Amino acid sequence: MSHFIGKWKHERSENFEEVLVAAGVPWLARKMMKTTSPVTEINVAEDGAWTLKLIVAVKTKVTTFKIDQVYEDTVGMSGTVKKFIAKLEDGKLVIQFAENPEEGMITTREIVGDQLIMKLQFKDTVAHRYFRKVK
Repeated sequence: MSHFIGKWKHERSENFEEVLVAAGVPWLARKMMKTTSPVTEINVAEDGAWTLKLIVAVKTKVTTFKIDQVYEDTVGMSGTVKKFIAKLEDGKLVIQFAENPEEGMITTREIVGDQLIMKLQFKDTVAHRYFRKVK
């Protein structure tokens, strides 16, 4: 999935705050997240390990995983550790809770033209974030 590899700059979001509300994100955290314009770096190592780096002004979050293998990562600003699984489905990168995926955010990334589109779904609420490749 080499088309995912690179640095992606956030351009715009649709329904982002609504999905954060549905997921129970506190008001102050929502306001901070809504005003950020993150950069996402995606790399895939020779051994198949993916690295997603989310860079915002105050924090950088790095997540490393392999496709179809359960891994641990933190959720939100609370730092709660959960088990996740990443899958490739129809050319899309899908990340969700490994157990009871319907209870958490499902994140789907796909490349459409020169954009990375990230779909965030929490139950029936859906948001999209659009990124443009910068490197």
